[in-house]
Amino acid sequence: MARKIALRGLLGLGALAVVAALVYFAGAPALIKWMSSGMPGGPRLVAGEGDYRGAESCAACHPTEFSQWSQSLHSRAATEAHFEPRFQQLSWGMTREQCLNCHSPSPTLAEGVSCEVCHGPADTRKVVKDVCLACHETPGEGTQAMMSTPAEFLESTAHREGKGCVDCHMRDPSGEVYHAFPGSRAAPDVYRGVAAIETIEQRRGRLLVTVRNKVTGHYLPTGAPENILFLEITGYDGQGEVAFEEEIRFEKRAYWFRNMPIWVRSDNRLRDGELREFVYYPPRPLSRVKATLKIKPVLWNGERADTDVYSRERTFPSP
Repeated sequence: MARKIALRGLLGLGALAVVAALVYFAGAPALIKWMSSGMPGGPRLVAGEGDYRGAESCAACHPTEFSQWSQSLHSRAATEAHFEPRFQQLSWGMTREQCLNCHSPSPTLAEGVSCEVCHGPADTRKVVKDVCLACHETPGEGTQAMMSTPAEFLESTAHREGKGCVDCHMRDPSGEVYHAFPGSRAAPDVYRGVAAIETIEQRRGRLLVTVRNKVTGHYLPTGAPENILFLEITGYDGQGEVAFEEEIRFEKRAYWFRNMPIWVRSDNRLRDGELREFVYYPPRPLSRVKATLKIKPVLWNGERADTDVYSRERTFPSP
């Protein structure tokens, strides 16, 4: 009798294992494919219809713009080292065509997001205002979408002032139009100063640190949930020993399934222009406090980066 009960138990566990495997390898992928079925199935000609000639055809008359674009991640959105590993990670739930909708919307796949994607095919020279919005979002409810930069922009100060994406993201230091679209990976220095540690204070045993998002067009960080902004705080006592350490992660936290973010579970990112205060109770008085904002993206090809966005330090009189 005991053996029969044990056998039945093993059979029951085996059945559960089979069901779990079916859900993992078939049911969940089917759900994800259904969720992403609203995405266009083929390359999207963003700015109009017609025969695409390729970016090289633009270079003869626009050599400066072509040279700048050639340095951008847009130009190699479908060929850089990050794209293929990430597609392989997600191929169980998305087709290559769905990825190429944004990573290479024109028929010339090797060009990524090329001139004609934004300006129209051939000689139309059409510029689509805020064409960026089409690819920097994923289906979802407003800022709760997995990638929600457009929704963030539409409720932002910049939008209320009549500005668009390119007013900030296509300008060089002198204010001239710039087609290299500098970003956190191609030019991580662009992140420096986008957020600030405005105050570090110590009052009645409390440590107060305030952080402000100085971007007026979207939350910080924005984009994919892998983008995280870190606030690192270190406090030292009168003998120079570390007496207090804290790390805050500003991020859109998601539930993940097989390396794919499925839905948002929480969001503590900084809204545009937001000033946020943090209060701590160190175990003893601090003589010096250093606070640093950093971005530390870890990409799917193994590439890593660690860039200081802002750093502030303050000393206090010895107690």
